[in-house]
Amino acid sequence: MRAFRKFRKRLLVVFEDFLKHAEQSNPWRFNIGLILGIVFASALLMAVLWRAFSSLLSFDTQPGVFGAVVAAAAIVAIAVATPAVLFGYSLVERILSVKSELRRALMAADVANRAKTEFLANMSHEIRTPLNGVLGMAQVLESTELTAEQREALRMIGESGELLMGIIADVLDLSKIEVGEISLDPARQPLVKLSRDTVQLFGGRAAEGGLDLVFLVDADVPEYAIFDSVRVRQCLANLVSNAIKFTPAGRVTVSLSAVAAGTGWTIALSVEDTGLGIAPEVQQRLFKPFEQADATIARTYGGTGLGLAISRKLAQLMGGDITLTSSPEKGSRFVLTFSAQAAPPQPHRRHSPIRRGPSRILKKTAPFW
Repeated sequence: MRAFRKFRKRLLVVFEDFLKHAEQSNPWRFNIGLILGIVFASALLMAVLWRAFSSLLSFDTQPGVFGAVVAAAAIVAIAVATPAVLFGYSLVERILSVKSELRRALMAADVANRAKTEFLANMSHEIRTPLNGVLGMAQVLESTELTAEQREALRMIGESGELLMGIIADVLDLSKIEVGEISLDPARQPLVKLSRDTVQLFGGRAAEGGLDLVFLVDADVPEYAIFDSVRVRQCLANLVSNAIKFTPAGRVTVSLSAVAAGTGWTIALSVEDTGLGIAPEVQQRLFKPFEQADATIARTYGGTGLGLAISRKLAQLMGGDITLTSSPEKGSRFVLTFSAQAAPPQPHRRHSPIRRGPSRILKKTAPFW
């Protein structure tokens, strides 16, 4: 089986080389040369076989028989090879035409994607500038004397503005990822502290909802590693935010673990909740842009359905992925994995030991970490 695979792979390489040569050569010269090559090979093969059989069977032939046999082989080869080569070359031309059309379509799609990205970048800048002004003035008004009704209206203005800013950032991130303009910036970072601080940002929201927010650290997690902290925090924040949003009661648990992989690490951040859960038929399309579990999600909980799509693409850029296991009414478990390089030790600097093992729980009545 393995030998067959190797043979098939080599055959595909030969076919690709044949296509390249056919694409660069003159059609008439290529066809005539191919036909003459087949005729010559057929005549040579017939001559070798004739000599071999005549020697093996020890029979004498008349002087003109050998030449007649070779000539007959050449004529048969011409009769068979000519239509076969012409038909084969027509197929080659069809393949080359399709490849050319695909190349042009890809170039047009790339140009369209880049134009879309530039348009979105310009529009996001144009929208953000006045929006920042609105949010700034809202903050100024917040420090003045206001009635309860005015303060509530101001709060709604601020929340709506922040939501719009988030949507703009998500759409721009997605368009940049699609055209490959997102670049990673790995650096030496405190892995456990950064993960804990990211989870801690959602302590207030968890407390408001009466949820327990738990953070666990495996004993094998390195203190420092080299990775893109901004993108990791973006992915983790999205997963924790979703878990809190869709968990009406119970607990959200974030677990950090690591497995040695070559000269680096494979880091895993698991976000598990006791929330609504997700039906199996919905799980696959959940990672597509603008997709949510059902049409009522956006009306009830808000959001655009971009967060998971962006987070998964970022995780894949970092050499990992985001996986999901879930059951309706039993909660969900998202696992973010990414690759990180081992950080060289810095003996001249002292670091406080990281806390491992026991979970730290955020309850409604408990303070943050």
